[in-house]
Amino acid sequence: MEKEGLFMMNSFFQKRPHRKWTWSSPDGTTKNEIDFIMTTTRQLFSDVSVIASVKTGSDHRMVRGTVNLNVKLEMSCLMKSTLLPPRALIQNPETFQLDLRNRFQCLEDCNAMDDMNDKLVETVHVVGTKFCKTRRRRTQKLSDHTLNLMAVRREMRLQSSTDLTAYRQLTEQTDLRIYRARLTQL
Repeated sequence: MEKEGLFMMNSFFQKRPHRKWTWSSPDGTTKNEIDFIMTTTRQLFSDVSVIASVKTGSDHRMVRGTVNLNVKLEMSCLMKSTLLPPRALIQNPETFQLDLRNRFQCLEDCNAMDDMNDKLVETVHVVGTKFCKTRRRRTQKLSDHTLNLMAVRREMRLQSSTDLTAYRQLTEQTDLRIYRARLTQL
């Protein structure tokens, strides 16, 4: 198991022998620990135990693991913004810094905080759009006619129309146009 980087978590926590076995033989004389919880990160579990009170109708007992999750950390990883341009995308960094410096000098005249904030945001936005590369816009993959067919088909389905033949014909036309659009993309 070490080659694959897996850890059998049952062995990391001290338990009494009668709390460790997970399987009993049909005659009830032999009891072994053969069911395990395996993980690649040991720190993920704070406890692994066997639940004896749950009757499953099997000769195995249920294994329970207590997982430590930092929900705030996981959410922050998901919510991180990826919209910030890397330094390489800024064309002419020296002129970018110079233009920002010149525009910030004009902000020194503002006394009100709200006005200063508005002008600051506007300055950063204007200079950023001037010097940062804009991402290439994706070309529309489906034609307007195909999108209209899809909208009509959607409306037909929402109205629960009883005219199935018209719906099927519309679906065939839409699918054919989508297929042709995919072929032209290749």
